[in-house]
Amino acid sequence: MFQRLQIYIREMFPLKTYIPFAFFNHYVLFFSVQLLLGVQKPILSLYSLIGVATILGFMLIMRIFDELKDEAVDQELFKSRPYPRGAVTKQDLIFLFFLTFMVVVALNCFKTYTLPFFLICVGYGFLTFKWFFLKDLISTNLFLALLTHQPITLLVNIYVVSTAMVQTNTFHWTSGIFGLAVVFFIPILGWELSRKIKARGEENKYVTYSKLLGYKWATILSMTVNLSYSACLIYWGIRLDMSLWHIVLQAAAALWMVYVYVRFIRSPYVVNRVMKPTTEIQSTLATVLFLVFLILHSGIEWRWFIQ
Repeated sequence: MFQRLQIYIREMFPLKTYIPFAFFNHYVLFFSVQLLLGVQKPILSLYSLIGVATILGFMLIMRIFDELKDEAVDQELFKSRPYPRGAVTKQDLIFLFFLTFMVVVALNCFKTYTLPFFLICVGYGFLTFKWFFLKDLISTNLFLALLTHQPITLLVNIYVVSTAMVQTNTFHWTSGIFGLAVVFFIPILGWELSRKIKARGEENKYVTYSKLLGYKWATILSMTVNLSYSACLIYWGIRLDMSLWHIVLQAAAALWMVYVYVRFIRSPYVVNRVMKPTTEIQSTLATVLFLVFLILHSGIEWRWFIQ
């Protein structure tokens, strides 16, 4: 079993990709919330690693949910993946789910304030796995699937907010706090839109936004979402009085992304269909830039654990 799971993790959940993703996306919100709560220097501690581990574990849980939920589709369209080709079994995936779930629950039991937020995420994830018990309705409507499935990322961000409150021992929910959770939800929405855009003549049975909206409007929609993330980070950076270089570098990354998107709109062929990796690079770069300049501006206070 463990050899099969090793194959699955290597191909479908590469840790060299997901660990940095969990790290940066946790700390950028974790530190931002602390500043909004009135902390002069964001606190970094061993406790904060529980949040990183929880995000990582939850992403693996959602990957397993998707694997089991989309079994029929993957058998037809993605036969080379480990589960469709038989390299890993359903029992293996169920075991991995329960193992991951129990480990993350144990981590969050240390400070029980965060545990309900994690359980809400898992509960909502289970509803997406079951198509909210409306499979015939939701599975056949891409926009309804987007509307019902994407809020899971927002719930994960709210979990991260709860860890920042535990770290600072300040439990004060405001519209600004929720606004930050929404801002750091935007890149996941942009990525979801970008990965379901096909080039001219490339469409198949797989339902995409380009099939429903046309490649031009689907691309414009994804680009607009990505731009809104950059705009929010620039605005938040100005509010924090960050260096001018933050604005310059964020704008440069955004302009590069726009160039790639516009190139595809003008020439919608496979060779130019690189919106998904472009979105991944641009949104990651934007997040890392914001985190670096936030640390340079505000500094970091190290503590072994919580306040």
